[in-house]
Amino acid sequence: MPRSMAPPPSNEFSIRLTKPFSQTPTSKIEIIGEPNRPATINDTNHVGAQNQTIIAKEGSISADDVNELLSLVRPLEGLPSNPDEDVYELDT
Repeated sequence: MPRSMAPPPSNEFSIRLTKPFSQTPTSKIEIIGEPNRPATINDTNHVGAQNQTIIAKEGSISADDVNELLSLVRPLEGLPSNPDEDVYELDT
């Protein structure tokens, strides 16, 4: 009986930037894609007196820009993460 081969692991990545760290985020940017392919960018902003209005934008970036982005964030892989501070220990 032939054996079924599992699909190769996905190289999909998700990069999420939020601001500020120590409170409910008012600005979020998420980039989702795969290396050497175009990626999708989701930009979400919460505005208003109680951050009750949500403004969402969606876009895409080219494969060249994805590779450049990955080369910039790859050195950050494996760094300890803290939900309240960035890598410079600032709440920006």
